[in-house]
Amino acid sequence: RKKHLAKGNRFLLAYAIAFFPFIYIMSSKLQGHSYHYFPIIPAFVLLIAYGFVSIANILSALLKKKWIAPIILILLCLPFQAYPVIGNTLYGESKIAIDRQFNWHAFGLDTAGEYMKTHKAEQDGVMFTTGQNYGVMWHGDINGVGKIPSPTEMQDLEKEYNFNWIFVYANEIPIVNDPVRWPYISENYQLAQIGFLTTSGQPQIHYMLLKRGGTFNFSELPQLIGNKPPQTRTYEFTSGTLDMQYVNVI
Repeated sequence: RKKHLAKGNRFLLAYAIAFFPFIYIMSSKLQGHSYHYFPIIPAFVLLIAYGFVSIANILSALLKKKWIAPIILILLCLPFQAYPVIGNTLYGESKIAIDRQFNWHAFGLDTAGEYMKTHKAEQDGVMFTTGQNYGVMWHGDINGVGKIPSPTEMQDLEKEYNFNWIFVYANEIPIVNDPVRWPYISENYQLAQIGFLTTSGQPQIHYMLLKRGGTFNFSELPQLIGNKPPQTRTYEFTSGTLDMQYVNVI
């Protein structure tokens, strides 16, 4: 009679078989963003859980002998006593990884997204520069496409899918010098929100959020925001905080 593995065991077997090819294929990616670890996290969770169960079983057996209990207690305390000496060696890399995760901020995606969320129509969409900027869709609860295309494509997106917002972020600010896209944008979109970061004591434009309808002449920016008080959003780092200032223009 053939024996068949239970579904759970079949899953674990398939997972184990796929584990090492995944590590091999994704080794370069695993050195970067932490979300690449998601598929292999269950393996480490299972190993940690198995370790706790094994330790508990061993301790349970040993504690039946009264004379060994004080020795076990001393051994359990040793890691805490040794931490000041070996802590940097054992936990240093983990601390660096945790800090890197905590210190990563895409400034302004939350602020611009929240603005769209409260000002958009139900079926609106947003065109935005790609990279890490997909987060603006999450914060805005809005559909989007990761590019600011040609005027012809913009018109198609506007008419067919109600793409009525454009989000220009950080290193894409030079789009204002684009001889093809910027004239169309400036003649059909108005500035809704703008964010600044201070560099060398001077405010630098970090992003612009534009809404379809109206016009926007970049040279008139000082007049547009001059009488509107800036607001501040503070981002936390392990080393301190950073303030981003933004202005709601409309």
